[in-house]
Amino acid sequence: VRLASGLHWDLTGLYRDLTHGLADAFRRAPGVASIGVDSWAVDYALLRGDRLLGEPFHYRDERNEAAAEAVHARVPFEELYRRNGLQFLPFNTVYQLEAERAGGCLGLADSLLLIPDLVGFQLTGVKVAERTNASTTGLLDVETGEWDRELAERLGLEASVLPGLVSPGASLGG
Repeated sequence: VRLASGLHWDLTGLYRDLTHGLADAFRRAPGVASIGVDSWAVDYALLRGDRLLGEPFHYRDERNEAAAEAVHARVPFEELYRRNGLQFLPFNTVYQLEAERAGGCLGLADSLLLIPDLVGFQLTGVKVAERTNASTTGLLDVETGEWDRELAERLGLEASVLPGLVSPGASLGG
């Protein structure tokens, strides 16, 4: 949705439709034992405690255009690529987070969840990052598969906002 501040996910509408769809699915097939969550992963939500700090920006928002230059001034692209293995796409999370930092909101957050992980959190109360989604952020070490906390901090992101990593298919709870 287009708001005065830019292009955002309509998370409220998405969650409403998701819960209605799940309720319908469980009525039709009461034996459903589990669900999976998948979505575009470069986008994220900032939280303080369990509260969203606003509707998450969409990767196509114009604010990302200037952020790549600022990121590469701190960490040259060649080094960034060696660390995370990602091709340059101006909407990768590392660039969006630079736009967020420049806008002043990043420092208010105590956690960051990618959109599919946010949906999982809303359904279960568990804050994690599924590893293949996390790989799209540019903050995952290509060799270890773990968060590159030193890189995050060089880019102005408190590494403590990054949630624990889980493997694909991990159960988050009921």
